[in-house]
Amino acid sequence: MLWIESYNDRTTALEILSEAGFSRLVQERILEARDKVIVIPVDRLIINGELRTAWLEIDPDTYFTIGVIDTGEHGAMIESSIQNLSKQFNKHSVGALLGMHSMMWGVSTFALEYADTHEGALFVFLHSKSFARKLS
Repeated sequence: MLWIESYNDRTTALEILSEAGFSRLVQERILEARDKVIVIPVDRLIINGELRTAWLEIDPDTYFTIGVIDTGEHGAMIESSIQNLSKQFNKHSVGALLGMHSMMWGVSTFALEYADTHEGALFVFLHSKSFARKLS
């Protein structure tokens, strides 16, 4: 794995890529992304008989990261799946927080209403059972 810092002289990194057999086009694309940190594996994949590579371009100010393949196209599958997971996580997190909030206030209400813990627990149980019957 080769880590190429942004704004630095990329001569050494380009020499390493050249010696490893990376095409001139890949080297030029990496040189064009001067303001980005580049993370590129030195090993490449063979796809349909061709050596292919991909790398990450990272904005050092915002940490926005995007995958780039050797054709210059940006691979969006990883970014898209991470964003979708994040959206799903956020939905469940909000639901869990609202559920805990409601539960906390409900338990607090019963605790204030009933001095005896067992009596309060029995009321909560009977109330929940009644509620469940109404749903079914």
